[in-house]
Amino acid sequence: MHSSLHPLQIGKHIARYPIMQAAMAVRVSGAKLAGAVANAGGVGMIATLGIGLDSPYFNPRQKSSFFTANRLALIDELAKARSISPDGVIGVNILVGTKDYPELAKTAAAEGANLIVTGGAVALNLPEYTADYPDVALVPTVANADSAQYLCQTWKSRYNRLPDALILENCQKVGGHFTQCEQINVPGFSIGWVISQVREYLTETMGVRIPLIVTGELAIAPILIKC
Repeated sequence: MHSSLHPLQIGKHIARYPIMQAAMAVRVSGAKLAGAVANAGGVGMIATLGIGLDSPYFNPRQKSSFFTANRLALIDELAKARSISPDGVIGVNILVGTKDYPELAKTAAAEGANLIVTGGAVALNLPEYTADYPDVALVPTVANADSAQYLCQTWKSRYNRLPDALILENCQKVGGHFTQCEQINVPGFSIGWVISQVREYLTETMGVRIPLIVTGELAIAPILIKC
């Protein structure tokens, strides 16, 4: 790894390199990949969407077992990832719009995840689910400056805390994750403009400097930009 890459600190957790592995769903990003990335000095991520589908906890004949299987499989995957990388930075990615989002967030925090990344919607209640685990870093995803401001203001007023980092993504980088991309060429929509606006808001209004992590093409290789 190139020596010019600086460590990445998210909350209390420090990765040797500013690289966060993408969370690819349905057991693509599981314990083995997350553990290997964490061992190599990056941030390894476990994706929760569909994580229990091929686990022994899921019974296809009982649809009600789906959410239980996800929770139990997440516990297993976190334990396996930690056995691979005892000292690395390991995170969990959860989609806010899923029914078991609150339970998975609580489980991830309780089972030793270093950080929780959310996507799919603005994670306004995430600090509530991790309140008993203050060392777990919280990294919500936002698409623009307005959503970043709304999230930060909500967290500050409700929970007296701010995100430990933000992931920024829009149609210019991950079009497959968005359904409304008609503004992609509108001035002010560019990811560079979003970075500038969010950074200015955080430093001048909220008085903090946190990492801003910009997703790469199709969210496969996130690129870090420090605020």
